[in-house]
Amino acid sequence: MGATEAELSKSSATRIGELRGRAGQSTEDDRAALATDLIAEMDRDFEGTFDATQDWVLDPDERVRATACLACAQKPDASDIVRVRRLLSRLELFMADASPVVEEVVGPQVIASLLVQFPTVAYPWLKEWAVADEETVRANIARSLGGEPARLFPMESVDVLELLAVDMRPKVRTAVIDAFRQIVAARPEMRGYVLSHFSGLISRRTEPEEPL
Repeated sequence: MGATEAELSKSSATRIGELRGRAGQSTEDDRAALATDLIAEMDRDFEGTFDATQDWVLDPDERVRATACLACAQKPDASDIVRVRRLLSRLELFMADASPVVEEVVGPQVIASLLVQFPTVAYPWLKEWAVADEETVRANIARSLGGEPARLFPMESVDVLELLAVDMRPKVRTAVIDAFRQIVAARPEMRGYVLSHFSGLISRRTEPEEPL
């Protein structure tokens, strides 16, 4: 006889509870594996698992928060825009998380992966958030625009960086310049455009740096 819906729900809750316990003792390598297991739970029951892990976002342990953040780096069906928007809504909380453990993954790994998979949804969302005032939020946005987004969507990435480039705060400044460099490295044909439009802004640095 197959398991009842209640039994399946209880089994899932047990697995999610176990994952949270392990996340609180995790190393960086552990968190990647735990996030994969959490994504598998969401694949079985997205809404139930998403709701059951909502309090992970505000957990006092940064390792739990980082695991929940990594679990947003999913590959849902391209037609499941509702799921994509739910994941983006959760990332809005992580973008303001100043923990180095969370900062390490939220932009360059998680947001970047959704920008690549769902550019028509994720880029407009990111552009809306680029007007936020919080330094950590703005720096995490800039960090998301290197790597694959820089290579595949350089113009879209530059459009977002334009909203951040006037911010002279060190955390944002460093992330913006690094993103511009990654765009130029990945797409050399963008070098002239970047320098002609942003050379004045980029040159206003808090520390001497190598030119683009």
